[in-house]
Amino acid sequence: MSELVHHIGYESTIRLVKSFGGTTMRFPNGKSAWPQNIEAVLGKEVTEKLIWAFGGSELYIPMGRKEALLHRNVSICLEYEELLRTTIGAQEAVKLLARRHNFSDRHIWSILKGTDPGVVTAERRRRRVVGQDSESASRAPNGAVSLKTNQE
Repeated sequence: MSELVHHIGYESTIRLVKSFGGTTMRFPNGKSAWPQNIEAVLGKEVTEKLIWAFGGSELYIPMGRKEALLHRNVSICLEYEELLRTTIGAQEAVKLLARRHNFSDRHIWSILKGTDPGVVTAERRRRRVVGQDSESASRAPNGAVSLKTNQE
């Protein structure tokens, strides 16, 4: 997914994955067989970027489940840190997060203990640089997956 993000940005990648995740798409050279279904989702400008980057090849659009799960866990860790800064205790923060995310408190503790602190730190820095609030940041994927392309 990182390659898609590089070419078309986060928001367009999310829309592409939501609409076509788990499928292999053929991108033509030029506009001879313009992918109308993609243009309807992404718009002409973004579709042109995809054709420029992947024209003449097949591209597997990943489902993004691994990235979505990692992003959810990192977001929970960042929410936990924020709750601790507001003078709420650890136990109360976990209870609140469990209710907010419809998980058990044990599952929240498992997420907090099992999520790589380096990934959490990187996401915190990225959000600061981009200036995202917690709501808009939760829509951006985290993590990277290489894409499979088969040149014709």
